Amino acid sequence: MESSNVAQNDITRMLKVALAILGVVQLAYGIGFLLIPGLVLTISGAPIPEYGWLRWSGGILLALAYGTFRVFRNPAKQDVYVATMALAGLLNAVGLLISLIAGEFTGATWFIVLPMVLTFALAVFLWLSRQRAKAVL
Repeated sequence: MESSNVAQNDITRMLKVALAILGVVQLAYGIGFLLIPGLVLTISGAPIPEYGWLRWSGGILLALAYGTFRVFRNPAKQDVYVATMALAGLLNAVGLLISLIAGEFTGATWFIVLPMVLTFALAVFLWLSRQRAKAVL
């Protein structure tokens, strides 16, 4: 039984790294959008809308961070969650790219490019680590 746990840990190591990074990103953005949206927008240089439009997404991000850390602890049979988070990262990056191309974002360019690149990279990392850990998921 000990050797099967060691084998599972080897298979899921890359996935756990991806999940840990994802959870930290979700936690950081979730806290920022839920608790201090004005500060986040001030840093971005974007005009400040009604905070409610950011606070609800902060709550969702915090809930996703909770789920991500739970899956991190025991990724066995959690393929649906991992695939969903990979798809969420890809769609997030596409949405930010569309906003950037359409000129919809009026804040500092780095503030939209950074999360766009980060979420795309995390999506790819999750997808690759998911494929590697397929036997456990």
